[in-house]
Amino acid sequence: MIERYLAELRRRLPFYCRRRVLEEVEEHLRLSARAVGEEQAVARFGPVEEVARSFCARARRFYAALVLAAAVAFPVLAYPIPENQLPPAPWPSADQMPSELAWKRDAIVWLFAAAAAAGAVALSGYVWRRRLFAPAAFGSLVALLGVGSLGTILYAQWREQVPSTPAGLLALGPLQIAVALVGLALLWRSRESEPLAQHPEDAANDLAL
Repeated sequence: MIERYLAELRRRLPFYCRRRVLEEVEEHLRLSARAVGEEQAVARFGPVEEVARSFCARARRFYAALVLAAAVAFPVLAYPIPENQLPPAPWPSADQMPSELAWKRDAIVWLFAAAAAAGAVALSGYVWRRRLFAPAAFGSLVALLGVGSLGTILYAQWREQVPSTPAGLLALGPLQIAVALVGLALLWRSRESEPLAQHPEDAANDLAL
């Protein structure tokens, strides 16, 4: 019976967490079966559909957290590229930057600060308080979408003002948007596949990815 349960669970699990989940579920079922028998152990563990949905949600939250960390780190890691490749600006000082560029630059800074703060809350919540993760991660990723969108417009307008600006810099904003969208998709999928209320005896469902 345990083998049939595991075979059905394998078909329902995504490949990226299948091996580890199956190993841990099998270990739990084998230990439980020694005390109550295979049939009762499987019954206590829960319907395979709910178990698979639970682990899928946890896997997607885990990868959403990884993508969130990458999305927050991206502007920091990418910053040296425009810093080193932007040609000298024609205006005498930063205070004299054209207003259509200046407000976007300032908005990007504030959006990134908000995204970093919300991202820190989300990643801390992932470890310590799971209920905080989804709303904080959503706020951070939406703010990062704003960073990427405004950054794309800013570089395009900057190139109009400074024609020698490398065209490759225009790719930074869309890359930021793409990473943030992947994180939002994973976050949404994890909430879509949230399991129903779990049986208190389903100890293996507390396995964290």
